Amino acid sequence: MEAAAAARPQQRTAAEGCQVYWPAPYEVCGAIRDKYNELGGPNSFLLFPTSNELTNPDGVGKRSTFQNGPIYWSPAGGAHPVANHFFAAWQRNGWEGGVLGYPTSDELVNPDNIGRRQYFQGGTIYWKLNEAYYVAGTIRDKWGETGWETGWLGYPTSDETKTADGVGRFNRFDKGVIYWSPNTGAHPVAGLIQVEWGSEQYEAGMYGYPTSDERSAGGSSREQDFQNGRIRVPTPVNGGSGPDEDAITGPVGPGGNDYTGPSGVNRTGSGARPGTTLNEHCRKQTEFPTSDGTLYGCASAAYLYNSGVDTRSAPPTLSPPISLQPGCDADYQKKRSDYLAGRTNNLAIWTFDRLYACAVNPIGAVIRTDQGKVTAYVNGKLEQELITHYDSPKSQYRVRFSVEKIVGVFTLTANAPCTGGPCPVTVYDSMVSEPLSDGAQPFAFYEFGPDSVNPNQRIDLIMGLNLAFASPGAREKTPGDLEIKITSPYMRCDNDTAVPGAAGLPSQGCVFADRIPTLDFASDNRLAPIANHVKRAQQSGLPGAGKLYYTGPLTRMTDENQRQRNGARACPSGRYSVPDHSCDEYPFRSTYQGAAQPPNAVLPPNGRTFPGCQINDTPRVDPSRTGPNGYSVCMVPTTPEDANNLQAIAIREFYYKNRVRDGDKFYVRADTGQ
Repeated sequence: MEAAAAARPQQRTAAEGCQVYWPAPYEVCGAIRDKYNELGGPNSFLLFPTSNELTNPDGVGKRSTFQNGPIYWSPAGGAHPVANHFFAAWQRNGWEGGVLGYPTSDELVNPDNIGRRQYFQGGTIYWKLNEAYYVAGTIRDKWGETGWETGWLGYPTSDETKTADGVGRFNRFDKGVIYWSPNTGAHPVAGLIQVEWGSEQYEAGMYGYPTSDERSAGGSSREQDFQNGRIRVPTPVNGGSGPDEDAITGPVGPGGNDYTGPSGVNRTGSGARPGTTLNEHCRKQTEFPTSDGTLYGCASAAYLYNSGVDTRSAPPTLSPPISLQPGCDADYQKKRSDYLAGRTNNLAIWTFDRLYACAVNPIGAVIRTDQGKVTAYVNGKLEQELITHYDSPKSQYRVRFSVEKIVGVFTLTANAPCTGGPCPVTVYDSMVSEPLSDGAQPFAFYEFGPDSVNPNQRIDLIMGLNLAFASPGAREKTPGDLEIKITSPYMRCDNDTAVPGAAGLPSQGCVFADRIPTLDFASDNRLAPIANHVKRAQQSGLPGAGKLYYTGPLTRMTDENQRQRNGARACPSGRYSVPDHSCDEYPFRSTYQGAAQPPNAVLPPNGRTFPGCQINDTPRVDPSRTGPNGYSVCMVPTTPEDANNLQAIAIREFYYKNRVRDGDKFYVRADTGQ
């Protein structure tokens, strides 16, 4: 027993009012000792002491450190542990010598049973999910008015922070911010109002500090006052100083057509569409070693046989009523010569703009014996045109076959089915077993499309053409050998009456929706100031240019609130004032590339302008900015004609005459080189 007693370590005797917790050799004294024991001593979360009692730098307070954190004591606050994330937040803000001062409470569980808080002389630290931040003073009081951490702002996500001007203070929270300044007090800013304010650089921007809390503005609208204005959402207080192209009313003028360039060179080209049968195999006919006298016919969208004599018969004096637009047959001679030489090419079958499509292609049919000898053939030009209308769901289809060379006897039958629906077809001029001869031009004319389109309904249509050649005594080796099937580019018919709060399109109509139309500013001298601004904006990298310096298309947006947001950000009312001028914005407010897009995101300063535009507003609008993001502003004249109003009318007519709906892409031609 004596040996066992001798082997037992000897505990150190502590000074009066202190205690040593073996095996740690350190004394824990006074109020700090009492708090430590209250928590459970070494069995608490603090574990064993790691220091004697220490005097703090202020010469007033005391502390003792433990394995998992310290206990601090002050005459004003008493003794309290500060551990883990609370300690990190306190340390980050200068311990007891900083803004928070000494702790005045232990950690407390919040009412939501998720987070915790701890009080200090100068504020409160709140913790949730491994993040701890302090809130203090007037900002803390305002946060309390909103319901603390269980209110609509949620937990703090930052410490109280100085604003850039050194005057104000703010805290960020889960769902907003609270800003304070000596002149305005403390006010929360959240949601869409925070997005608008943040996109104007918070208190450093044109609105300044908040001067009121958010309030209802009727219905679903909310608004809040700031030093230099009011923000209202979702509908802004005003939509900026420029006109809204989607709010223009009045009769439709002569402009607004899809720009296709000289002789249609800018039309969209299209190869064989789904459902097209060109019978390329007809070029090579299988020959049988012996003959039973059978004649086999084959037709193809190509010249199949050339006798060596290329004599084109003159067309008759009176031609059927088909009138192709310039440029439709631009590649015809090349296609014809390639096919006569046995070559294939990748030239487009169709070319089309937003309301018109045409196709001019060589086709032919040949009759061979079962040993491959040609007994008859016909070559000719197939012309097709499709005409849709922006103000009617009915479209027209015209077909003409002009015989250029024929040997033997042939007839031609045409059938024009419309797929999609509903799509009734009315035949005004048929082509049924039409006899073919040199110079003949059989013609067919159809009207097709739905009788009516329901509000906000969309109908996709494809027009087809089935041509069937026939020759006495000839048959098809394979079913369909004497038929050619061609399908059109797809057409979209709609009745875009729109939903409340968005712009629609008048009446019903149909377009070739695969075509991205082009709005032409460069050809209208009245729009020269607008074109000059848009050209420089596109040259700087903003979207909309379809050629020359291709920057990608714009996309139409019809939402009224978003259009007004775009206008208000680009050209705030009263911010830019030049006599006899108004503020022009690009991209247009009615696009998804507008100044305030994307929605629900705080945007950086991303405006730009150019020499001579008479706008000096850096950093909000910086002449040195380039690239595809952001917007451009420029002052344009209002006399002798208001350029901005002329532009709004032109855009409105373009949208209508090309049935540019929400989400549709389009280009803007502002440079004559485009």
